[in-house]
Amino acid sequence: MLDIGPVRLSVFDLLTLIPPRGVEQLVQSGFKVPSDLERGWLSDTVIEAFLWQLCSDHRNVFAADASMCTVVQLNASTRRLWHGQSFTDIDKIIIPMNKNGGHWTMLALDRVAKVRYYFDSLNKTGARQLKTTSPNGIAGLIQKLSSTADIKTGWKSTQWPCIQPSHVTQLDRYNCGVFVCFFARCISEGVSIPAQTCDIVAEREKLTAQIFGFCYDDIEQRNTGVCKVCRDDDGEDWLGCDACGQFFHASCLDVDYVECLAKFFRCPC
Repeated sequence: MLDIGPVRLSVFDLLTLIPPRGVEQLVQSGFKVPSDLERGWLSDTVIEAFLWQLCSDHRNVFAADASMCTVVQLNASTRRLWHGQSFTDIDKIIIPMNKNGGHWTMLALDRVAKVRYYFDSLNKTGARQLKTTSPNGIAGLIQKLSSTADIKTGWKSTQWPCIQPSHVTQLDRYNCGVFVCFFARCISEGVSIPAQTCDIVAEREKLTAQIFGFCYDDIEQRNTGVCKVCRDDDGEDWLGCDACGQFFHASCLDVDYVECLAKFFRCPC
């Protein structure tokens, strides 16, 4: 239904962007929600789409597929993993993790700082250095993921310290995927991760807006002189969103220019 780079999002995937209360409102309005929808729990594909967009904006960052963790856990072949990918200009690698299928965490490898960061939104112990010498548990998985990355990149991340930073914690049972996207954005942008508070509702809304066409991500410094999608000011098929005020090329949105001009136009956010 929606393609973000190489990632294809289905209606089911898009429904996972909606928080539980919003899903309940859909149900009450008569919308048929899939019975296997874990309300509020981001799908693997949504996380991959967000990370792809993030890496497009930060060329020194590379993100692994959400499936890498499972592949490594199963000791499956990684021969074609990251095939053809150059790491010459890559400084950071983000690896989403879901060890037991019930909670998203994240590993980040920083080549410049020569350190690994492990983020668990449920961790309440504060900053600490993890011992990765054990072959079992989360420490063993971190070491296996690092070793796999080293084979592909030539880095020596298994020798780097692994830090679990102090950060804001999750207070519900479903926002772990949103936290992973939040942590990944902070790491990519090089900004400090808050230790006490985070408006996770706003983060989910921002994530949703980014998935649906980068509509509200620059609300404070909006450049309405360029197309929101291609960032170009050329062309003649301009459409103004009646909701957010941003301009788009009809061709960039793959919509009928004349038809959209004749009615209320709202961009895909």
